[in-house]
Amino acid sequence: MGVVGDGGGHGRQQQRRPWDPPPVEAPSASAPARHFNLGYLTGSERLPEDQEYKRPGLIVSGAITLAVEEVNTNYPLVNGHRLNFTVAETYGQEEMSILKTAKLWISNISAYIGPQETCVHEARMAAAFNLPMISYYSPHYYKRPSSHFDCPDYKLQPCLVTKPV
Repeated sequence: MGVVGDGGGHGRQQQRRPWDPPPVEAPSASAPARHFNLGYLTGSERLPEDQEYKRPGLIVSGAITLAVEEVNTNYPLVNGHRLNFTVAETYGQEEMSILKTAKLWISNISAYIGPQETCVHEARMAAAFNLPMISYYSPHYYKRPSSHFDCPDYKLQPCLVTKPV
């Protein structure tokens, strides 16, 4: 329950609705607040020689910005932890996506979001680095039974999620 002021210094109790953000907890003295950095692999820009690339990351980039802001502002993590994200532009190129996956790992990210055009090799790398990856879109129809991969056999947009071991 939260207290709602009436302007005169008196408060009355108000029921918390399901869509209200949870109450903010004060950071614990024993555990310092941390920033969890998400590595965001996106294709939102074109290379000069590839003017036909559709740049699907433009839409998703706005969504991840909003989602991280919403979590940090309205749904704070316990003990004052916060989310950040680092953008890694792939230009829709598999080789660039693989390179950026490795560079994000070196920068000490906590998890991967993306990529969108390719995900098979990047997901294998994430599994090798013991980091979770949520690929929000992939045109690949790839199925591999393994404890590290869950590749549903969808006809449209399969998702590849790695699980840390």
